[in-house]
Amino acid sequence: NNPYWKTVDGVLYNKDLNELVQYPKNKQGDLYTVLDGTVAVAKGAFYETGVKEVIFPATCTQVATYAFRNSLLEKVEFKAQGEVRLFGSAFYGCKNLSKVTLQESVKLFTADSVFRGCESLKQFPYQNVANIGESAFRETGIEYFEIGDEVFLGQSAFRDSQIKAVLFGATELQYINDYAFANTPLERVSLHSSITSIASNAFSGCKNLKEIDLKNVKSIGEHAFRESGLQSIESTLVETISEGTFSGCKELTSVSLPNLITIPIWAFSGSGVVNVYMPNVLKVDVSAGEECDGMEVMQFQDKV
Repeated sequence: NNPYWKTVDGVLYNKDLNELVQYPKNKQGDLYTVLDGTVAVAKGAFYETGVKEVIFPATCTQVATYAFRNSLLEKVEFKAQGEVRLFGSAFYGCKNLSKVTLQESVKLFTADSVFRGCESLKQFPYQNVANIGESAFRETGIEYFEIGDEVFLGQSAFRDSQIKAVLFGATELQYINDYAFANTPLERVSLHSSITSIASNAFSGCKNLKEIDLKNVKSIGEHAFRESGLQSIESTLVETISEGTFSGCKELTSVSLPNLITIPIWAFSGSGVVNVYMPNVLKVDVSAGEECDGMEVMQFQDKV
């Protein structure tokens, strides 16, 4: 007769049975099916619980902050159609989570750090994703991802993950955000023509990334490819690079950026650059090529 709460099979819901409030940590059983009619899962509802599989009804479209953080969850299924929203750190630290099932028509909105640390999560229904929050898939086991129409890509989205290939399909995305793929084993990147800017540290530490097509890119941020595995750079549109953009790229030997005007501090320091073609450069920082011991050919304007 509590005016605010109601328990069903030991699980605490609100009185109207449209919000799951708390799942007991000592509750037995690997599988739990959330009550039909439930719309939302409350903050911390499954925090550090032992449940391994959860099925959400078609009515459930919201999972709150920290809802499953550090739980032993392995599988989760959403039966909802339309929009599903996962709030900050909802599944953060669920190291055993390996499968997320969504309906075909779902648009999934993931907030910051939603799946961060889900190291067993190697595949994901990327075709349903409408928003990728900051660090949403950071430190996950995901190996392949396609980013499609109207998808926002947050900072550090896949940082320190196991991603090896990413395809930017038909999208309105104009830039790759800071640290988006930093320190990953990324090998292949396919950029859409809409992407004209790469932010700071976006691909830093990607030692397996040997090449990338920059034909539509105009600006590249600080340390964007620092210590990556790039072997050559060629683009007729790049107008701006920044501090340390290609620093530490030991395998980078050839650079052709005919539209570049300025080479900033540490831009290529510690890299393996041998041949440089930048005929329109007017200014070169004194440390731009610091420790580039193999430099042989540099073509700049006579004014430089």
